[in-house]
Amino acid sequence: MTDPSTGMQHDAAVQHDAATQHEGGGRIGPRATTMRDRWRRESYLQRLDWHLEAVVRGRERREIVRSIRDDLIAEDRPMPAALDDLGSPRAFARRFGDEDAPLRPLWSVGIIWAGVALLCYWFTFALFALGMLAVVQQTDIEEAHARFFFVDVLAFANADGIGVGWTGDIAWILMPAVIVMIAVLLGARAWRAIPRRASRSTDQAARRRDE
Repeated sequence: MTDPSTGMQHDAAVQHDAATQHEGGGRIGPRATTMRDRWRRESYLQRLDWHLEAVVRGRERREIVRSIRDDLIAEDRPMPAALDDLGSPRAFARRFGDEDAPLRPLWSVGIIWAGVALLCYWFTFALFALGMLAVVQQTDIEEAHARFFFVDVLAFANADGIGVGWTGDIAWILMPAVIVMIAVLLGARAWRAIPRRASRSTDQAARRRDE
């Protein structure tokens, strides 16, 4: 038979734990997150993912980000405090890599740079063409010609209508392609892909002298 007093003691212990957890209006489980906290968490994780690309492979990078996300979701402290403890995404990402290993290019960041550069190029081109059109409409001339990064731009306003156009053979395709390529190389730190044989041999020689 089961001792009734044992069951009563167990029930009392459970009630005591529940009262302790709820004491002072406390709560059980992870802290409720707001939209602002979610934005902060996902923004930090995205930047962390970019910097992890320099030190770990793709599958390992995804596992690390998934693990950090689970930890932050289960965190019972305010999100700003939890993120401050992790430090900057760049410094935190370096902890997962080998100190002696060279950093890899950040191709994801390079693609983002390329998109922003291409958007800025077309936005500037549109402003340039619209500015020409405004000048034509405010003067007596019917059309105007100009060159924008090797691309011939035409703006006209006459009795037949108004509009803009451009010609440049291959230049209107080549220039955006060059801008995208430069943005990718700079944004990704593509020079990291170049083997550093000289520095490695120097490090090895220094280690041998130390031994």
